[in-house]
Amino acid sequence: MIHDKNGSPQTSSLDILRVFAEHFKSKYNTIPVSGKCMKRLMDCNLSTVPDAENLALEEPVTLEEIYHAIKTGKPHKAPGYDGICLEFLKKTWEMTKEDLLQIVNEMYTDELISDYQKFGVIVCILKQPHATHVEHYRPLTIPNTDLKLVTRIVANRLRPWMQDLLQSSQHCGLMGNSVFEAIATIRDAVAYAEVTRSPLCILTIVFQRCI
Repeated sequence: MIHDKNGSPQTSSLDILRVFAEHFKSKYNTIPVSGKCMKRLMDCNLSTVPDAENLALEEPVTLEEIYHAIKTGKPHKAPGYDGICLEFLKKTWEMTKEDLLQIVNEMYTDELISDYQKFGVIVCILKQPHATHVEHYRPLTIPNTDLKLVTRIVANRLRPWMQDLLQSSQHCGLMGNSVFEAIATIRDAVAYAEVTRSPLCILTIVFQRCI
């Protein structure tokens, strides 16, 4: 049983699917973006990759990069809509590597990514027992493996530059930094303010879309 947006309980499989579909269609609807605001953001002296290195980032993907992305992927992950999992690519590497190389480079260098390749399966995981509302479920999107490989390759190529591109206060995406360091820093700041009786303001921002 699940409650719809009007609070009415729905019990049939078809009605439950409809409630979830309506919820996520609204939740993931296109968000309007101001081009002027984006330009202002890009003009804020953001760090960029040097031109020479940027050309290297645009080079075609190699078989070594693909194989490394396959090896470093977490095992036993659910496949995407195409049904191809990481274990399949590992087992059939010698047979499929040339085709996979062509597919990945069409996606990366030619920017030819079909809607089918971008299609992801949304699986809803319970956040609490006895869930009765859609908000009690955490949606997880399972993309196709080829798309995950491309994103992993892009991340590997950008990783050496993260230290130069991101602020030192950035905790996510930097080697050696973790969210636990951010928590520890906040606790230390609060403890210091209490001991020294110094004024302190901590701002916590939670981004939540109201629908």
